[in-house]
Amino acid sequence: MDVKQTLIIIDNLEDVLREDEESLRRFLTELLEKLPGVSILTTSRQKVQNLGEITECLYELKQLTNNFSI
Repeated sequence: MDVKQTLIIIDNLEDVLREDEESLRRFLTELLEKLPGVSILTTSRQKVQNLGEITECLYELKQLTNNFSI
């Protein structure tokens, strides 16, 4: 497969991790090893603990009020 640059986004990864954490970890690792042009961006409340994983801590944002206008 000829992959130049591809970004895969997985939201709420912790829901997938609950099902089969080890299989998902192996799948993501294999995907990154076999397709060097692929990057994976996930959101999760827990770490995947994958080689090369970079984590960023995000803080809860307060909801905007209804009288906000542009």
